[in-house]
Amino acid sequence: MGVLFAFLHVLNAREVKTQEVFFLIVLFSTLLGILNACKIPESDLEVYKLWYEDVAHYSFLDYLFYLGKEPLFFLYNYLMYYLTFGFFELYLILNTAICYTIMGYALLKMHKAFKLPNEYFLIGLIFLFFFPNLFTLSAHINRQFLASSLLVLFIVDFVFYSKKRIALLLSTIFIHTSSAIYVLLFFLRKLNSNRWTIFLVSLIFIIVSYFLNQISRLFSIQSIDNSNAINYGLSRIQNREGAIEFETLGILSYALCLFVVLVFYWLKQRWRSNNRAILLYISLFILTFITVNYFDTELASRFSFFMYFLFPISLYFFLKLIELKKFWFDRKATVLFFLLIFGYWFTYKIIYGVWEYENIERVIFTGFWK
Repeated sequence: MGVLFAFLHVLNAREVKTQEVFFLIVLFSTLLGILNACKIPESDLEVYKLWYEDVAHYSFLDYLFYLGKEPLFFLYNYLMYYLTFGFFELYLILNTAICYTIMGYALLKMHKAFKLPNEYFLIGLIFLFFFPNLFTLSAHINRQFLASSLLVLFIVDFVFYSKKRIALLLSTIFIHTSSAIYVLLFFLRKLNSNRWTIFLVSLIFIIVSYFLNQISRLFSIQSIDNSNAINYGLSRIQNREGAIEFETLGILSYALCLFVVLVFYWLKQRWRSNNRAILLYISLFILTFITVNYFDTELASRFSFFMYFLFPISLYFFLKLIELKKFWFDRKATVLFFLLIFGYWFTYKIIYGVWEYENIERVIFTGFWK
């Protein structure tokens, strides 16, 4: 009820302070964290639970290089273990709240750069918090979720404020190695964004994606261990037989990826700045990589996950593209419509989705601590 009333206040108030919006973001993020804490550990979540509990059995330096890669994540885990007093459920609450707060704050910064009507921002916020495809994986691929949350903030600062937060980008790589693809931003930022350039860049993306497996075959599988991030990545590319089997990326998920690319193409055409094509190029690369590796279910699923983070940003500009006020009599009523639809979808996916939750009804209706 606190989240709902805070949302309605931001929707209806004539003048809303930034602190009030940020408070809503923190409240909403904490609620999602409480829901995540009710997940019954399975699959990747069991692994993260083991890593978390192993903090008590390792020295600081030994734990920092627990896997020989991504030490910043294990530093984060180490600190979080003692901040949450060794309670894994509390860790899930705090970690989820931190990640969603970072993304909500990034969306707020983007909104302040464009100053579109507040209703556009609130609908984007609804999609961010109530998009079940994003939430259902928020605890199960913990490292990628944390890294991607920071990447959203990096992208907003870089694209909309021209701030090159190199330290922030590097930190995401040491949290989850796949974030290294965003280094492409610095190679592409000065390219002209005419149609021929976009075509040539797309062709390069296709070639790189297609030959990724073939190039990795130049290395001997026997000579590769997992002692560092590069070797680990090569071994995962080569040895696909041991990978987790995911369902084939559905047509709706693929359509979402295509939607993001098309909106960013429109944004590049309409909005002029030095970094106007960055969002287009990075989303185009992910779409190309997913397309080429469509039947490699793990690669396709894990990289499509990056698009879920870009979806609320693209939606914000899509609402401007279609001129929302021309199609809807009342923008506030439109916000409530999206809140009801996505709220229902989100609740349905929690109750009938893939993951199992413990005492979820008690959390929603009587309070987590009762």
